[in-house]
Amino acid sequence: MEPLLLAVICGCDAGLFRETLHEVYIPRIQRGDSFFAARTLGARGALLLVLAHFFENRRWGSLVETRVEEHGLIAEDQFFILMQAGSYLTATRGYAAPEARICYERAESLCNSLNRPLFLYAALMGQWRHSNTVGKLSEALQIAKRVYSLAEDHNESVLLIGACHALACTLYFLGEFVSARQYAMRAIQTWRSEGVQPAVEEVDVPVTSTLSFAAISEWHLGEIPSCRATIAEAISLAKRLNDIHGLVVDLVWAAIL
Repeated sequence: MEPLLLAVICGCDAGLFRETLHEVYIPRIQRGDSFFAARTLGARGALLLVLAHFFENRRWGSLVETRVEEHGLIAEDQFFILMQAGSYLTATRGYAAPEARICYERAESLCNSLNRPLFLYAALMGQWRHSNTVGKLSEALQIAKRVYSLAEDHNESVLLIGACHALACTLYFLGEFVSARQYAMRAIQTWRSEGVQPAVEEVDVPVTSTLSFAAISEWHLGEIPSCRATIAEAISLAKRLNDIHGLVVDLVWAAIL
């Protein structure tokens, strides 16, 4: 993988941003939608090192602009790079990483021209994770409600699962355990009945984390046998989906329980 990573750096330094992205980074390093280098190799830190060369003076959120149009990044390319950077910054530096929030906010601004609800969903979920960790929970709740409205407007199951996860998590930390469990169970039931697969790369797969919050909410409501079965399912699912970050979250909640 090292020669390919170096090829991205050299390509960016030569100003060949579009060619580098579509001829090396996506097909050979990430291997398309399989995100091989990130998911299989776990090389998120190395990916960040090369992604930084798409940004002006290595400042996250400020993508390099080129005067040669055919070598520059179109709007969808810019969104892709911002989301990659936001995801790996979150995974390596934590939910509170301010650089990740910058990338997600910049990505949201691009969504207005792209008219792609799935893109907007991904950008909002990134902002929600940051707000839910270091911002005010009221702000996080508003973002979660925006994601929920987006899911309902477009009647997309994958968006609904993520939205319900965001609402369940925020409501749990607000102490509203009954409502948290209700949203968590809706996400889980949607996933079980429709077998929805993740449509975008996220830090963790929403349904695995949702199972954790369903379990911890059940504990607060005194449903101990049920919470034990739910957290066991969360751990098993995270392993099956190779969701390493989600597995860590599930194990933390299992330890707390």
